[in-house]
Amino acid sequence: MTNKEIVQMSFENFSKGNIPGILAVLSDDVVWDMNGPDFIPYSGVHYGKAGALDFFTKLAAAHDFQAFEPQVYIAENDKVAAMGIAATTNKLTGKSSTNRWAMLWTFNNGKVTHYMNYSDTYDIAQSFS
Repeated sequence: MTNKEIVQMSFENFSKGNIPGILAVLSDDVVWDMNGPDFIPYSGVHYGKAGALDFFTKLAAAHDFQAFEPQVYIAENDKVAAMGIAATTNKLTGKSSTNRWAMLWTFNNGKVTHYMNYSDTYDIAQSFS
């Protein structure tokens, strides 16, 4: 399976709520990085599979997803970039948000060693107020 196919499969697993399927393709020492202000509960740098699981747990507690649409993939050597759009409803406030995102996945021997999410967090942040 190519790195691009692993990312595509991870997005498919995310859409199905299969977080163990995503964790299975991460290295034990993965760095999982989500930009955003501190009051977004899942933002920041998370370390290891336990940190990635914490990210997904906090994300699921905060949002219901109406849409998660990867639109573009670019793969080169050990990197895969993906860009798309997401629409959510904040479970705490009931407010909706839509954001464009870009994600960079770095691989070593078929495992994700670093994930960086570059989201337009303005709308996400507004959904928490």
